[in-house]
Formats: sequence, C-alpha cells, structure tokens
Amino acid sequence: MAKETYSRRDFLKRAGLATVGAAAVLGSAERSRAKPSASDTVTIGIIGTGSRGSHLLQIINTIPGLRVAAVCDVYQPHLERGLKLAGGKIPAYQDYRQMLEQKDLDSVLIATPLHLHARMCIDAMQAGKDVFCEKTMTYSVEEAREVVQWVKRTNRVFQVGQQRRYSPVYHQAMRLIREGAIGEVVFIRAQWHRNADWRRAVPDPSLEKQLNWRLYREFSGGLMTELGTHQIDVANWALGDIHPESCVGIGGIDYWKDGREVYDNVSVVYKYPNGVKLVYTSITRNKFYGASEQIMGSEGTIELTTSRAKVYRENPTRRSEFKEFVWSLERELFQTVAIGTATFLPEDPNADRGQWIEPEMPHSEEYLQLESFAECVRTRKKPFADVIVGYNAGVAALIANEAMDKGEVVLWPDHEELA
Repeated sequence: MAKETYSRRDFLKRAGLATVGAAAVLGSAERSRAKPSASDTVTIGIIGTGSRGSHLLQIINTIPGLRVAAVCDVYQPHLERGLKLAGGKIPAYQDYRQMLEQKDLDSVLIATPLHLHARMCIDAMQAGKDVFCEKTMTYSVEEAREVVQWVKRTNRVFQVGQQRRYSPVYHQAMRLIREGAIGEVVFIRAQWHRNADWRRAVPDPSLEKQLNWRLYREFSGGLMTELGTHQIDVANWALGDIHPESCVGIGGIDYWKDGREVYDNVSVVYKYPNGVKLVYTSITRNKFYGASEQIMGSEGTIELTTSRAKVYRENPTRRSEFKEFVWSLERELFQTVAIGTATFLPEDPNADRGQWIEPEMPHSEEYLQLESFAECVRTRKKPFADVIVGYNAGVAALIANEAMDKGEVVLWPDHEELA
C-alpha cells in the first residue's frame, strides 16, 4: 500500500476513526455477533486447570456457543478447582489421552507447562480435535516445526494464545501503521518489567518443580517464552507478519538467588530482514515501565499497552533564534575541531503530547480470542493467530534464549518456508 501523507488534522481524524477499522477486522473477518444456536455450540476440554487454565475456563463460561465439556490435570487440587469452576457435572481426567477419547469433544485448550505443549497438540490433532494452545507454542524449534506439519496434515483448526492479535487497541495501531500514519517503521522497543520473584508457595517441597515449573529449564523457557512471545508477535505483526533473521542478547540470574535455573532478567536485540531492530527487555526487580511496546516510525511513534495506545507525531518545532545561533556555532566548531565529548546542546525529545486511542472494550482480548476460536471451529476458517503466527513468535523467543546462553549471534533456523 502506498504511504499516505498525513496532516495533523487528518492524522487525528484517522486515529479517531480507527475503532471502525478494528471492529471490521474483528467482526467480518473472523466472527459473527449473532448468538450461536444450541446446535452450533462448540464443546471444549481444558487440559491444565492451574492458574492460566482456570482463568480461561471462567472466561469460556461467559461466551455464548462455547461450553466446557471436560477438564484434565495431573495435580488433584487443580483438577478439583477446574471441575468446580466448570459446574461439577462433566468428566474429569488426570490423563489427557483419556480425555481425547471423549466423543462429544470438538476441541481442546492446552494450558500446561511448556514442555508438554507439542506432544499434547499433536495427539489432539491426531484424535480429530481442534486445538487452542497457550503461548509459547512449543518448547523447542524442532517441536514447533513438527506441530506446523501436523496442522497441515490433519487440517485441524489450530490457534495460539497470542491474544494481542484480538485486541481492538492493537488492530487500530496496526491499521494506522499500514496506512503510513507514522511513516516507515524504523525501530521497535518493548519491555515487560515486574517487581516480584515469580515464585509460588508450595504445600510440600516435593511439589516444587511441579508448581514452580516456570523457574526450571527442563519445563520452561523463562521470561522469553512466558512473556516475551506476546511482544515479539506485536513486532512481527507491525512489520508485516515477518520474523527476525537473527538475535543477540544477555541474561542473568542476578536478583533472585533461590535455586531457579531461568534468567531473572533478559535484554535482547533482534534484527529483521528490512534492517529494523527490536530491543526487548524483561526484568523482575522494577516495574515502573510495566509492559508496553513503542513502534517508532520516520513520521511518528505509537506506544501500546493492552488497554490503550498513544500516537505521537514527528513534527520538530523550529528552534528559538538563540538556540539556532548556538546550533550554528556548534556546527562550525565541529567542522574545524575534533572534539570527543558530547555537544552541550543535546537534541530535545519530541514535545508532542500525543493522541490517545482508547476504543470501547466490551470484552477482554482473551474473551475475543476464545470467541473467535469457537467461530473458527464452526466455520473451519483459519484463525488470525494461526500456527505460523505461533511458530514465528515462539521460535524467536527460543533463539533469544540460545543467544543469551551462548553469548553470540544466533540466526533464524535454516528451514524452508512453512506457510
């Protein structure tokens, strides 16, 4: 699409109308607002009723046309909680393979520790079930490739829990980017900062790894796979649904000396084929900046959070006559004298206060992604957050961990195109 030239008035008008564009994408492309009939109800089994699975189960309970028909967890307290949240009158399993034999299940939702995702996804597809898999899609690059192949082979509906793909906020931002509102995207920065140890209390030491699995490498990819894939996916999306070509980074266990094996802080840089860099950080000892993405273009910047976005224009104001005089002196000085220190008149940051984009949000992005999944199961349409989206975000997180472990640049895996 050819880039449009925006005046400030046009820009603000476009930003205000973006709600319509987001509604169109989330409406006509993937789902119908008409209430499904009883015969169109999609049944789903929840594999993993820990904190995440139970949270999503409660959301499913509010979605017309989507019904929980079975729950599964190997940890009895989690299984009992899931069964209670589902109403108590459905089958409950400790072995997910037994659940997959249940004839009245259309689909499954997988919210287990990461190292179990691939096997469960493949088994579910082989059993004829459609799959909603929480992010990150798989524990390894090889598993990610295998899941992609099984989606192709079985032609099942397969959706990954990259829920920002279903947010009206992010759809508005992407529409503005596509239409050239911030010019050419030149740089992306994202972070997810917390001030907590990420550890959960356990009733017995023997349950440490089962309940705190995110802290151990045999089960988890740490901050990159538990948090980073959400924001890597935003960068991929903003750049036209491409993936990075390389990554370098550094991580450490510097704050929480408690026996964990995954990094408690990470800083990575991705390089994309078009030269754009994504700088990503996640720390666990300061939460001031929280979670957000800043997409910087030649003509503006969009700063995103899960609840709203703010758009800034690159309209440099003319310097005062005095500043212009000093600036000209500096230019002449640097042309004749080699000076190794910084200038005494640094560039001022952009003073534009920005324009808020705050769409109506009658439902959360998690509700919207699950509602959309049910509609895809009915219609057999490909989900917006499909297996390739999950592959690109997940593999990017995995090569970041490899880059930090090795202390070197890691290239994107040398695979033929998967799409």
